Amino acid sequence: MPVSRIVGGAGGLGGWRGDCALVTLREDPAAVSFVSALRRKGVPVVDITEERPEIRIPRVCLDNAAVGRAVAEHFAERNYRHAAWFSTYWMNVQAERFAGFEARWKELGRGGGGDVARWVLCEDVPAGRRNDSRARWR
Repeated sequence: MPVSRIVGGAGGLGGWRGDCALVTLREDPAAVSFVSALRRKGVPVVDITEERPEIRIPRVCLDNAAVGRAVAEHFAERNYRHAAWFSTYWMNVQAERFAGFEARWKELGRGGGGDVARWVLCEDVPAGRRNDSRARWR
């Protein structure tokens, strides 16, 4: 469970009387509650992450699929043929970038048209299992 960085939870900004908010929503339930409270009060809120697509809120962020496609094209221009995806985290950003990369890689006929290898190192593995390769990779 993530620890809230909002001092005092959803009410942590005390007497703040702003009229708009730019936020980065992630897994912190206190931040989600805070944003919900702002929206109930009619305060416009814009999220600059794409990690919580299930929360219906205006967003300004990168086109992650386009980022993945651009990397595939960069590698193809250099005549690389066999690619792998490596990440230490797997959330919406990584999923969108991987999907864009893999789709474009296949369109370009790289890697024999097969799937791109995907390795995600699980950083949240308990200390006692860190030497267990089955626990570290998804």
